[in-house]
Amino acid sequence: MGLRGQYVALPSPLNELQTQREFVSEEPCDYARILANCKARALGEILANNDEEIIEKVKKLQKTNLLDDDRRNVTLVLGSHTIVDCDNLVLDKPRNKEDAVQISNAN
Repeated sequence: MGLRGQYVALPSPLNELQTQREFVSEEPCDYARILANCKARALGEILANNDEEIIEKVKKLQKTNLLDDDRRNVTLVLGSHTIVDCDNLVLDKPRNKEDAVQISNAN
């Protein structure tokens, strides 16, 4: 059984850096939850608006055609955001090698 061929993983179009700055003062658990929710909503809005570029990308990625008109489709959008909580300080994924070195040396 399983889910092979029944889902497609797509990156969210959300401007993460801007959103991270907006919620940086939140508690780490809340921060990760809020970012995951924002990512899911941003992608969900594009899917709900039937963005042709995204629909074509989904069709190319899926193993079975989940978007056939003769089927009733339910779309679930899951969002996630991973952080490191270091003594209540949120460490996001580094943007590049220099950012990683800076984050490593800050603590």
